[in-house]
Amino acid sequence: MQRLKKNDLVVKSPGLQIRERIQLDYGDLKTFAKKIDMSESSVDQYLTHKNLGSSTFKIRLTRELGQDFRNLYKSDQAQVEELIDRYMIELCSYDRLCELQMSEVLHELAKSCNAVPIFMAKVYYGLSLYRDACGENEKALAYLNRGLLCLNELDLKADDFELKAMLLARMIWIERKTSTKEKLLRDLNSFSICSGSVNDPERRSELILLAGRALLVSGEASAARRYFNQAEDAALSEASKGRAKLYSALTAGDIQACHVELETAERLLRGNDAMVPELLLTRAKLSEHEDAGRETLNYLQMALERCGRHLTAHSAELSALWFMKLLDEVQDEAEYDKLFTAHVLHMASELRKGYKYAREHLNEACACLDQRALSARGSLDLLKALGKVQHPQSYHPTIAPSYYQLLGKLAAEAFGHDLPDALIDEFFEEDSTSE
Repeated sequence: MQRLKKNDLVVKSPGLQIRERIQLDYGDLKTFAKKIDMSESSVDQYLTHKNLGSSTFKIRLTRELGQDFRNLYKSDQAQVEELIDRYMIELCSYDRLCELQMSEVLHELAKSCNAVPIFMAKVYYGLSLYRDACGENEKALAYLNRGLLCLNELDLKADDFELKAMLLARMIWIERKTSTKEKLLRDLNSFSICSGSVNDPERRSELILLAGRALLVSGEASAARRYFNQAEDAALSEASKGRAKLYSALTAGDIQACHVELETAERLLRGNDAMVPELLLTRAKLSEHEDAGRETLNYLQMALERCGRHLTAHSAELSALWFMKLLDEVQDEAEYDKLFTAHVLHMASELRKGYKYAREHLNEACACLDQRALSARGSLDLLKALGKVQHPQSYHPTIAPSYYQLLGKLAAEAFGHDLPDALIDEFFEEDSTSE
């Protein structure tokens, strides 16, 4: 089955559903019409009619298709619930903002058919992921709270605890830098109760790992380590065990123990190309802990390269650490300009795809420029190169402002200095030629 697209998010009339089944089973209306001894135009008219035509047509229809009339199509509510379930299944693989944004359409559909609380809670979870990716944390948290309120209306079944654990884990993650210790402990206690009832071991491991990562960011390393160990124990696949071990390696205590755990993680993740950037990022973090200087930057550079054309689909933590080490380790102006320019062009080449972390990567570039600007010539050259990239109007609305902010900083540096007139003329000449 193909992945869900925005065009799929529609409620089909009974006639359209039956028409699609006829075309699938019989090839066309003409063939089916002959089977039930009616004209093609009459069948077409009945399927278009709100009440699906005469009793004679309905009798012949059900007899030929071998089903009760009510079983030939799904209600509006059943269709919407099926779309929501399909969205939830695919959600973990979505890496583009336009995919996450489908939750807004599902929200409207769910409201229009008065979806039951469990399905509204699923939609609110999707909306929270989208708003979080847009940098709208308050809205994301509001949707998570609405989802939890929906679940509080129900007598939860075993499968429903998984959804509640998902909502709580995401809330803990979004509030990782702002939550009070009391609230964090309260949320973790509720999460632990719910996660223990999650039937799927891989999903349980994934959720526990997310909670552990939130604890690590909030400075609770020992508590985070317990969660990482629980995530590893819960997982069945070597990939999930290896990912948990990667984070565990950051909390092992002395550096030798960290490297031992990292080697274990590498063994578990061997052959898993998708995890290589994350593995190299962990190596860079341990190298940073050892104050290895340029070696850390080299690991980060390798991680960036292994991301390929999906850099901005990866967490912006990679760019944040890379820019930090760039500032620390590269003093030569020409080298700094060259490395910064290459990294920004890598990001810019992906912006039209609208990956969910693109905005954060751009913000990290802006933060780097706030600490150390490019040379005036370097800023001008980068502006010229970015001018050849697709126009920002085609970017997702949450990406464009950060991109314009980056362009503004570069322009201020380029044209706020006494550049030779020839260089400025050259810039505008090339710009007009490209148009």
